[in-house]
Amino acid sequence: MRFWVLIFVFCMACSNNQQVYIQEVNDFRLFKNNQFKSDPQSPILDRDKFTQLNYFEVHTDFKVEGTLKELDFPTYMILHANENAPTTYEKIGIVEFNLLGNTYKLSAFIGPGENKNRIFIPFKDLTSGKSTYGAGRFLYAIKKENENVYLIDFNYAHNPYCAYNPNFSCPLPPKENFINLTVKAGEKK
Repeated sequence: MRFWVLIFVFCMACSNNQQVYIQEVNDFRLFKNNQFKSDPQSPILDRDKFTQLNYFEVHTDFKVEGTLKELDFPTYMILHANENAPTTYEKIGIVEFNLLGNTYKLSAFIGPGENKNRIFIPFKDLTSGKSTYGAGRFLYAIKKENENVYLIDFNYAHNPYCAYNPNFSCPLPPKENFINLTVKAGEKK
């Protein structure tokens, strides 16, 4: 299942042309649907009945750059999971970005064995519990060549596996990672 993450990283780095970009996102979604349907490790309980995940339309406005302001001393934060034991993530800083005319700041993490080239941003927004999974969604921001600049693409925001299968335990976004905005991008319920 981690293979689709590599495809995602490749897709995010590809093109700035709007039509090509939209096709790349849709191709990634098709690939992920196929993985969820066919992979024995898929979180989908009844893969025989599964057809596809639900998504918002791709909007280029939800693809932005952000700057990571690293903490002087990284802290370790326990992101509480919905069912099982909490997982310890390293909070490495705050990523700041402009989205639809407003500035937002979200805590950025790396998990065990990960590095700062890809940061983990669990978040909630005004769609949480309505058109998207109530506990929040996950996002990975990819480091660009510039120091501390990351590509943040909400079109790739996805539900944690626990949204599909109660046998999975997922970290919950910290309270400070609430975006007071309707983020109509990425996966829906």
